[in-house]
Amino acid sequence: MDAALADWGPDGGRRLVDGQVGLGCRLLHITTEDRYERQPLVDGDCVLIAHVRLDNRADLCRDFGLADRSDLPDSALVMAAYRRHGLDCVQHLLGDWVLALWDRARRRLMIARCATGNVGLFWFRQGRQLLFATGIKALLAHPDCKPAINPERIAALALSVRDPEEDATVYRGIRLLEPGHLLIASADGLERRRWWRPETLEPLRLPSAAQYYEAFQALYGTVVGQHLRVGRGGVAATLSGGLDSGSVIALAAPQLPRPLKAFVHAPIYESAAATHRIGDEVPQARCVAEHVGNVEIVPLHSPNSSIVGGVEHEIRTNAEPTHGVGNGYWIADILENARAAGARVLLMGQGGNATVSYSGTGSLLPMLRSGRLSPVVMELRADQSGFWRAIKWRLIRPLAKPGYDRLRDRGPTPCSFLKPDVAKALKPSRLGTHLFDLSTAFRLGLEGAGRGRAAWMAAGARYGVDIRDPTRDRRIVEFCWRVPDEIHWANGRQRGLVRVGMADFLPAAIRDQTRKGLQSSDIIARLRLQSAEIETSLDRIAASGTARDYLDIEAMRRMFVRIAGGGNSMAEFTEAHRFVRGLGIGLYLASSRR
Repeated sequence: MDAALADWGPDGGRRLVDGQVGLGCRLLHITTEDRYERQPLVDGDCVLIAHVRLDNRADLCRDFGLADRSDLPDSALVMAAYRRHGLDCVQHLLGDWVLALWDRARRRLMIARCATGNVGLFWFRQGRQLLFATGIKALLAHPDCKPAINPERIAALALSVRDPEEDATVYRGIRLLEPGHLLIASADGLERRRWWRPETLEPLRLPSAAQYYEAFQALYGTVVGQHLRVGRGGVAATLSGGLDSGSVIALAAPQLPRPLKAFVHAPIYESAAATHRIGDEVPQARCVAEHVGNVEIVPLHSPNSSIVGGVEHEIRTNAEPTHGVGNGYWIADILENARAAGARVLLMGQGGNATVSYSGTGSLLPMLRSGRLSPVVMELRADQSGFWRAIKWRLIRPLAKPGYDRLRDRGPTPCSFLKPDVAKALKPSRLGTHLFDLSTAFRLGLEGAGRGRAAWMAAGARYGVDIRDPTRDRRIVEFCWRVPDEIHWANGRQRGLVRVGMADFLPAAIRDQTRKGLQSSDIIARLRLQSAEIETSLDRIAASGTARDYLDIEAMRRMFVRIAGGGNSMAEFTEAHRFVRGLGIGLYLASSRR
């Protein structure tokens, strides 16, 4: 298991066996304090292993009466928090972390994942045996972990629907511990406990709209600044033409001593972007860089990157196919270039849609139902889209939306290459189940049990790069959750929190941009030019009995023929991504011996 996690840490680490408990850790030195990590950390009757970066070091040191020295590793602060607060220590740890702590005196093992799940933690239980690791590969390396393939997860991936069980993987019995959860293993058995409940927080009430935006700007700036902590090496970032990554860079670049390298994926072939989408975001990225200053734009066209290579890279990294596998080729290119540039930290804004740039519902129905007619009229008159349009969008549309959604929701889109019996394995009655309803899960950025975040962190670890997303910071999530909807809506301007709150940091052209970017916009042209490699991969999939049990290979071939000889519309762009997702499933099944 330890050897299977070699990618996670080239900077040392040890193993410790204490009776029936075995713990191991691989170390990756990113911050100055990381150089003083000695794990497993033994402190009396307690043993700790953790992948951890704490952003509230100063507060913890003050609370525990410790000096905030560079030779005090973050793991020591986790241990001090456990000594003070016991299992509730997780409430006091801000940052990206997963941990396991063995308390010999209590004969109790605690395994926990941070609030927003920016690092993955997988676990497998068989009888009285519990295995856990930051990567599935480590679990599969154990001789007693021989799980069968999970057809429901395969079907969910192919149909592009929410997982029937949010924490499921493609292996039966291997689970991804949800964000804000912990497992407690003891002689009494195994208890799964949710420790983070942001939806129970009281709404934030401030005297004026301006104060919400000022408070957001101050908090966001603090959070981004804390995400810049690094020892040897530099900080880089991903950048698109949108609000999220742009806002992160706008706050980060002025705090750095050297220009911030911002990597921008750029298409080199004709784009499939329609008039309402942006295929090439380099011009928008340059606009941000010129406005912010201290930013060096690095467009990456990835001319030598193959679609199949990106798919196989993701499977090797995660030991399972992923939903966004069509982006794998340029993700690997960004990470390779970030490493070559000496970066140890890569900033991004992937979580912004659910937090800093959340659209808001715009609905005035709650206000109207509570009898606050005068404020409703004031909101309608102040709406920048116009009084009558505001009535349509903020009163009539929310009133009609539940019925419209019921008519529209007719189940997942059929998938031509998925065997019918596999599609039936995905029980419709289980679709959409979660701790929260869909809108709540999206707003908290917790959908999919943080699977995408875990995949990014694992990919970064392979290149010695720490992936950090300030838009998914616990404090940002909680702040954005507590803000009233009218602050997100901002008088008819959706994504009002970042557009108004970042008015001093982002150029107007970006703040007022309504078109969204289109990732991998030239994927159709790439598939056509790489047809020989695609055909070879399809042959490999066809030769696998396991793959044939799940996929209709001839349907996949017909699908590729349509893509290769078709046009370049948005519908064909969507089909191209669906095909690559099927390719990922097929290549995974072809390589699986289970």
